[in-house]
Amino acid sequence: MTGSAAPRRRVTIGGHHVGVIDEGPRDGAVVTFLHALGASADLWRGEAAALSERYRVLSLDTRGHGASDTVAAPNGFDDLVADVVAVWDKLDVERSAVVGLSLGGMTAFGLALAHPDRVTAIVAADCRADAPPPFRKMWEDRRALLAEGGMAAVADGTLPSWLTAHSRAERPDLVDAARAMILSTPPEGYRIASRLIEDLDYKRRLAGLTVPCLLVVGAEDGPHPTEMASMAALVPGGRLETISGAAHLANFEQPAAFRAVLDSFLSGHDAAAPERQ
Repeated sequence: MTGSAAPRRRVTIGGHHVGVIDEGPRDGAVVTFLHALGASADLWRGEAAALSERYRVLSLDTRGHGASDTVAAPNGFDDLVADVVAVWDKLDVERSAVVGLSLGGMTAFGLALAHPDRVTAIVAADCRADAPPPFRKMWEDRRALLAEGGMAAVADGTLPSWLTAHSRAERPDLVDAARAMILSTPPEGYRIASRLIEDLDYKRRLAGLTVPCLLVVGAEDGPHPTEMASMAALVPGGRLETISGAAHLANFEQPAAFRAVLDSFLSGHDAAAPERQ
């Protein structure tokens, strides 16, 4: 489950605003959290609250989600990557570890590839790094649901992949929280981000990653365990951790197991510099 809501600030970058939750010691190593499509920074409340005891933690709302403005991203993932770097610059953050799930994990790869001098380590959870035809077709189908029934229809189509059958049957609080995140997402923000994913093309570059990388996947996350194993084999020194009893939102469904893996990895890579002087 997510923790309680935390105050956001709206950081102005390049003429638009990004919602940011900024917590923890100002002089601590920095960890930046990036969420899934159809969610918000609140996806990471449990992890952020736990880590903020010793890290400076930034949790960002992607364009068109949470408190961030809905603006086009004509340059695809390059724009999402640039948003994160612009927030770091605005908040005087020199280097940061990056933890992302799904869309956030894809963006984490982009950050590590484009800005290895700014990224100390990445954790990419429940994501992929390319967009083959069946994957693109899934997003076409989601947009068709959006056009026909709005975000409620998107929620109905998304929850079976986000949560295991057991959780959907036995954990109504989890289902309600996941559905609420989806319903709170502006339709245009969802539409824009879903189109970005169709152009995802990082997998062919994973062998060039130079920052420490941990991949995490829910054991019941459809094709992702197999796909992420193939990605881990490409990443120099890459490691894959599988979370039992979890589907796509591994941190949401099995928070204790996810946090244990996350904490162990980050503790070994606490090289993030404090904010700029």
